Amino acid sequence: PCQALDSSFFQWTRNPERMVGFDPRVHIVANQKTNEWQYGALSAAERTGTYSMVLTRTVFIHRDYLTLYVTVLPKSILDTVTDSLNCEDIAMTLLVSTATHGKPPLLANLWARKALVKLYHLSAISGEAEDTKKQEEHRQLRNFCVDSFARQMNLKSIKFSKLQSNHFLVQYSSKEKFETTPFSDEDTITSPPVSTDLELQLIKEWTSATSKSALLEGWIKTTSFEAKKMGLITHTEEWEKRWNALK
Repeated sequence: PCQALDSSFFQWTRNPERMVGFDPRVHIVANQKTNEWQYGALSAAERTGTYSMVLTRTVFIHRDYLTLYVTVLPKSILDTVTDSLNCEDIAMTLLVSTATHGKPPLLANLWARKALVKLYHLSAISGEAEDTKKQEEHRQLRNFCVDSFARQMNLKSIKFSKLQSNHFLVQYSSKEKFETTPFSDEDTITSPPVSTDLELQLIKEWTSATSKSALLEGWIKTTSFEAKKMGLITHTEEWEKRWNALK
């Protein structure tokens, strides 16, 4: 929803050197002796309550990083991305961390992450649930990218700027607990909050809501109306009608 994007944009304006994302991921030290790293998917991040990377499908980032991506990254990293059509998100999130002394990206507020609307696509890059071979190939590639990219960017060495992990709020234990959440759960604000009329309006709407769950559901429903009508929201009547017709 636009409200989630707006709140995350305001968060980014307070930290323009960082990247603000919605999809947490984490690096895992698989072997302490060799310092081999592996890629931790969403389940690993939620299980540990920590993250050190974000996917780039929805992020706020300074445009200068786009230039740095193609001019500063080692050719071997760019070649891996080009050859595999994968890992560009890992390269970018680690690039930003390298430029910010090992700091992980910032995460959008929990309610904003819960509001993310994912559109249906015919095939997933990681493979369908029944395609275990493709899923394993995808996992191994992501492991290689995290380990190799971090090493080439000196994010594995204490002598430089080792990649840090942050704790994050995974979810609320109950619907009642969710109703008590503040508008913002930012962990760090480097400058006074931006007090634009739109941000103040959002904060007021959130804090005064009788039911925050209902408010969030309303925002999601409004945003996803067109996508739902086109059959792009899974497990809806429109989705069943469109995609079952193709079988």
